[in-house]
Amino acid sequence: MTEVLELNDNGFERGIIPGTLASLSKLQVLKLQGTQRTGDLAAFDFSGMAAIHMIYLQSKRQKVGSYRKWFARKFSIYPHNLPYCTLAHTNVNDTLDSRTGNKFLPGKMPPSLSTLTKLKVLSLRDTNRAGDMGDFDMTNLKKTLVSFNIAENPGFAAG
Repeated sequence: MTEVLELNDNGFERGIIPGTLASLSKLQVLKLQGTQRTGDLAAFDFSGMAAIHMIYLQSKRQKVGSYRKWFARKFSIYPHNLPYCTLAHTNVNDTLDSRTGNKFLPGKMPPSLSTLTKLKVLSLRDTNRAGDMGDFDMTNLKKTLVSFNIAENPGFAAG
């Protein structure tokens, strides 16, 4: 059983987030940054991912080094105690080609994210999110999120 799916920084063919990922109810970590995901992010239904703790969809991976170690110690969920599947690009010192970034269509926050009751980390940096943040229901997320990155989304309006 895979609880961590890390596919980041791969030059996959451009396309939407595969709908089959939505049915991975035991998945705890999803990392798809830099995988050429496109389409309407708000249309993806995350609600079937009941066990999800971390979602990384930003355009490109950021160098996190010591942050990853701090997070693992603080929350004891990543990556040491989870069954782990990675197909990630492994050399963090590489300068990633801008063509591998995720290019989601401009749109609002995915409403189904508000149903996730275990989510601790959400990174939607540079994913063309737009609209009024006040329209996004964060009631459940406020209880669990410890890291919420929506930087570089100039289409957002204060809400």
